[in-house]
Amino acid sequence: MKTKQLLLFLFLLAETIMVASAEGIGPGKAVPSNNGATAMTFYAYKKTAAEQIAFSFIKSAAAVTGAVSTDKLTIKVYSPSGNLTYNQTILASNALNTAKTGQTASTEIGIWTFLIEQAGNFSIPYITDINVKATSTGATIVGRVYTERLNFLHGEVTNMSTFSVYSVNQQGYKYTSTFYNLYPIYISFVINPFGNVLAGTCTSAYKSSDSSDPRYAWGDNCGGASKIFLNTIAEDVPASAPRYNLTTNATVTEWLNPEIATENVTGLAYTPGAAAGVAAGSFTFNVFNYIGNATLQIDVDNNGLYTDAVDRSISAGVQQGANTIAFDGKDGVGNDIPCTATLKAKVVLDRPGEIHFVMSDAEGLGGIKITRTNGPSSPSSLINWDDTSVYTANRPNPTPILLGTNVNSSFTTTTHGWAMNAQTGWGNSAFIDNWAYLPGLTNQEITVNTLCRFPDLTPTTDIDELSFFTDGTSRDFIVNLYEIENLEATGQIRLRVTKLSAFTITYPTTNTVSNVFGGISNQNGNWTFAETSGFITATAKAGVTIPANGQALIGFNITRKAGTPPGNSQNITATIIGGSGGEINTTNNQVVTTVTAQ
Repeated sequence: MKTKQLLLFLFLLAETIMVASAEGIGPGKAVPSNNGATAMTFYAYKKTAAEQIAFSFIKSAAAVTGAVSTDKLTIKVYSPSGNLTYNQTILASNALNTAKTGQTASTEIGIWTFLIEQAGNFSIPYITDINVKATSTGATIVGRVYTERLNFLHGEVTNMSTFSVYSVNQQGYKYTSTFYNLYPIYISFVINPFGNVLAGTCTSAYKSSDSSDPRYAWGDNCGGASKIFLNTIAEDVPASAPRYNLTTNATVTEWLNPEIATENVTGLAYTPGAAAGVAAGSFTFNVFNYIGNATLQIDVDNNGLYTDAVDRSISAGVQQGANTIAFDGKDGVGNDIPCTATLKAKVVLDRPGEIHFVMSDAEGLGGIKITRTNGPSSPSSLINWDDTSVYTANRPNPTPILLGTNVNSSFTTTTHGWAMNAQTGWGNSAFIDNWAYLPGLTNQEITVNTLCRFPDLTPTTDIDELSFFTDGTSRDFIVNLYEIENLEATGQIRLRVTKLSAFTITYPTTNTVSNVFGGISNQNGNWTFAETSGFITATAKAGVTIPANGQALIGFNITRKAGTPPGNSQNITATIIGGSGGEINTTNNQVVTTVTAQ
């Protein structure tokens, strides 16, 4: 066996030996909390029809001061198809050790949901066991129970035993997180791709913070929560399984234990904003096999480098599927970028497998170890933290090291720990964020030639009949100039019409009614006309504009010349001269209409 493989085997063996615990929260359980859990949701995977899930919920402590006898804890169990198979309550007035137990009798396979809700102004602590058994009386199958947010109570008298949880994210990366001597009175923690975020965003702050700090928020609403298993994930847990979604009231296919999937970004494009002549807009793109942080890099001076002072780097949280990052049109030193500038942009997914392990209100912690157990260079126990934004006032027990970058958390049991104090411990009323990720670089690059929105003009021609049967036959036609970008076309607007050898084209110089489609009023009075041997040019008079999504109508007349032989076909070519009305798109500036002398 190769050295690297042997190390991984020994690591996994050690972790497996350490978690020979029941699937639950409470003394002697997988999470050995003195007082058990509070309101949360558990899930258990049932693989075969013969398997059964045995469960118990036991009141473990008195209700807090202020509770009334009708305050309650409700336990509901849902099958994968949505059947409510168990619905019991524990009241605040119930005695300690009041137990609610049961066992699933259904043959349904998939993910069973255990919803524990509280009603009232307090939390009723409970000790829980949820165990998947091979049969109704068979042995427990360890590694089938998980949650997405772990809440429990411990009290401050004795230290908690060392324990681990085992998580997998949607991209397939697995982590083992081990606590050493955790002292929480009440704690809640999540594992997700974002951790603490900048307030009002899903962009990781990469900082721990006070729970009252308005600059930051707990990013558990940003999606991508890891599955937190209470024991080493069982080998027979599949990539996905059916689960009843209590929000949509429908059975869905839930990812559960996927293989590692390679991240990818496609479809990067830039769309200018609504305002004309302002270099601001948005970049859109699609992300696959990745939820977490991304970076939009902009090479403002288009020199192939993204590190110049004028270049931009914008971080944002991204989800699977379509994403948008807003761009304010400024360069790296705060100046407006010209509308006609050419630049390059790329979206970088530079932290595959990223997880943030956020603890809320941990009054004391001996230390933590977070180890990625699969993927490149695994096992890897490198973690990061930044506690420099945590308020130091009234915290006499700070963590010894406020800033950690790629710290190997397996070297000691005291990594990122602090002394216990019920009121002034470092983690009290704080969100402590530890994060880890793989080095990586996945990106898509594009060139942006136009940063702003401009008016866009395009012509059409209206005429009643295209065939001229005799010499002297005369018909009116109208050239319509449409604005199609929902922006007013201002400035000089010019239209050029090609003269023909077999037909004579004329025009009125005032507003008249053109004999087209029963009579259409033209706007020739808004235009001046000039001719050369080959063209007629109409120029909008000063102050004449074409409204956003509006049109201008210019009337002409065409007459078959004497002596024109039958079968002679020629093209009326009407062209909007480039730059008219402030437009820059010239690909749709021409319309060709064929007329024929029959």
